[in-house]
Amino acid sequence: MLTLALISGIDAFLPGLDLEGTILFLGMGLTFFVVGLIPTPGGQMRWAFIPAAILTVMGFLILAIENESGAIFAAAALILVGVYQIYRSLRPASSASQITTDQE
Repeated sequence: MLTLALISGIDAFLPGLDLEGTILFLGMGLTFFVVGLIPTPGGQMRWAFIPAAILTVMGFLILAIENESGAIFAAAALILVGVYQIYRSLRPASSASQITTDQE
């Protein structure tokens, strides 16, 4: 709820800045991070760190794209992530990760 309050009141305090998307995603990321830290009888909810990381990265990407200088950085970062993913998918598997099923 604090995130939504910040979004609705941001124009009154910082007119001219388009930070609504950034605040929304960073706020949701922070919320999931706090959920991951809360102890439960079954242990920590470690799954909450995954959406927390994704939403935080999206928040920073939105911040970078909304600023003119950050748009080039955001595009380059996305390209580098794509190149890294292609590299990982095309490289040969290491011998330690291959499973052998020889039954002798």
